[in-house]
Amino acid sequence: MNFRFTIGKKISTGFGILIILTLVVFITTYVTLQDSRATSDRISSVNTPSVKALQELKYDVFETKVFLESWIKEEKPHTDKDNLIKFRTEVYPQIKSELTNLSKHWEIDQQKSLDTLFSSITDLFQAQNSDIIDNLQSFSDYDDEATKLMAKFSLEDGGDVHYKTDLVLLRLNLLISEQKEVSNAANENMYDQFDFLKKLVIGLGIALIIISIIVAIITTKNIVDPIYRLKILMIKETS
Repeated sequence: MNFRFTIGKKISTGFGILIILTLVVFITTYVTLQDSRATSDRISSVNTPSVKALQELKYDVFETKVFLESWIKEEKPHTDKDNLIKFRTEVYPQIKSELTNLSKHWEIDQQKSLDTLFSSITDLFQAQNSDIIDNLQSFSDYDDEATKLMAKFSLEDGGDVHYKTDLVLLRLNLLISEQKEVSNAANENMYDQFDFLKKLVIGLGIALIIISIIVAIITTKNIVDPIYRLKILMIKETS
């Protein structure tokens, strides 16, 4: 059976391609925008708050070293002592709860790293209690130079509290770095999607222009020109 590619089929094919290309642009744009919105929502609701909470915890843990120094030096009630107790009983539980909720959206290995961090902080608190806080409660405790010396040693380089504080800070730095990497990777992926969309729109835009020109040429050559020639012929016959 012979297949004739008639004028109508040529024009229909041209317009069909135009419609398909337009749909491709529309669908790709929609999918890219949806993915970018999801990425942006994740960054703003998970990654950024996670980094912020981890950095706050890092600062607070580092600050406990200053509070403990005051605990060793000051026999009487002191602001740093109050701040240390407040951090351990109020601030840290809040940050821990926030991170626990945020970590539900983390990768499994990062969730395990967070659990390890919490265990390390528990160990740190126990060392602070056994080496410093519990041993320096009353005025008589401060009169015992051996007790104060042991507390100072634990807080200095090589001491248990010093070592466990550094371990917590190290694990915090690793988690902060990982969360920043996740955020940066998400941003880069979003930029790549927009770059791809830009190139696709430009490429399909050029294709639409070329196809439109081809359709216009076909229409002019096969419809307009014959009608114009017929018009001239009719004029000649009537004259």
